[in-house]
Amino acid sequence: MPDGDMISLVVVVAASVGAVLIADAARRLLVPIVVIEILVGVVIGPSVLDLVHVTALLSAAAQLGVCLLFFLAAYEIDLRHVRGARPGMIGAGWLLSLGLGMVVAGALATAGVVEGAVAVGLALTTTALGVLLPVLRDSGVLDSSLGPLMLGFGAVGEFGPIVLLALLFGPGSPVQALASLAIFAAVVVTLAIAGRRVRPPRHLMLARASLLTSGQLVVRGSILVLLALVLLASRLDLDVLLGAFCAGALVRALDPAGDATLVRVRLDAVGFGFLIPLFFITTGMRFDLHVFSRGPLAAVLVLVFTAAFLVVRGVPVLLYRRFLRSTDAKALALFSATALPLVIVITTTATRSGAMDPATASALVGAGMVSVVAFPALACRVLRAAPSARPTGSPSDFVAVHPPMAGVRDD
Repeated sequence: MPDGDMISLVVVVAASVGAVLIADAARRLLVPIVVIEILVGVVIGPSVLDLVHVTALLSAAAQLGVCLLFFLAAYEIDLRHVRGARPGMIGAGWLLSLGLGMVVAGALATAGVVEGAVAVGLALTTTALGVLLPVLRDSGVLDSSLGPLMLGFGAVGEFGPIVLLALLFGPGSPVQALASLAIFAAVVVTLAIAGRRVRPPRHLMLARASLLTSGQLVVRGSILVLLALVLLASRLDLDVLLGAFCAGALVRALDPAGDATLVRVRLDAVGFGFLIPLFFITTGMRFDLHVFSRGPLAAVLVLVFTAAFLVVRGVPVLLYRRFLRSTDAKALALFSATALPLVIVITTTATRSGAMDPATASALVGAGMVSVVAFPALACRVLRAAPSARPTGSPSDFVAVHPPMAGVRDD
């Protein structure tokens, strides 16, 4: 390994350690750790101190980190619970978000404010389920009646944009992309059927027993499924995040160890302890901070996009107004409007292809950071304000340094 790669890796890992310490010191500010990681990346990167650059090794590790983030987001989804949350209406809600997003982006493009209306509209339809999960889990929302709805909205808010990203920004034509999606879906369905039918008792016992030993068969197998489906998606010219998301859903559906919680803890340690922070820090290193010094437009766009996230993802919650209490509907709208990882992926893809200018991309990422800081905290406060709607847990129990978000404390 070249010395430059190793030095860059050491600096970035040190920055990830520092981000946890900063999150703990600033816990009263309620700043999520992913935002701190991005800001630390900005500081150590070319925009400020220029201490380190994104090397090939860092880029590969960051790519694996974001894949693991989407794997874990899908792994959290228990389809048995989501089925009772009116999935048809959840899908209709996302399609409404897509329409609203394209209308908002088209209006901004017509006004000459942004470039890349399609990419902007797609970014506005995303939900940062992987970032939200620790808050949802530790505040008790996942265990409340709102949990299945939130998982459903979050799953569609990640899966839908990933599919459209492959169709609209893939290297081939949409027809080729559709054919690739069909092949990919056939492979995943085949693996799911085979995995349910071929379950040797001896291997199942080994999978459970090795969770408490150095064997860790389920963890190793999960990573293998992740890498295999990411590779398949890449070979089919699809976005690798589609492979990562489907891998997480597949492993959860098969549940070889019979203990999804224990497996998740093991995978969390691999992801949030090492690879996922690398993705957010390298994102900060690539962040073009100088666009904000060229005029007030970029800063204004951050506010515009933040409001657009809330409108595009929040308005479809009105479809549930007959089934939800007012406080639950408001919280669901705020949670659903939280966006960041897919915004980063979409803006990076669109910028590289020339479909979006750097100023728009930076403003979208900045708005995503604001949404991660503001919306979950506001949602938890809304739930706390209604004692009858309080989830089973308490946001005050959430530790500020729990990855990937700082906690929502009630100090």
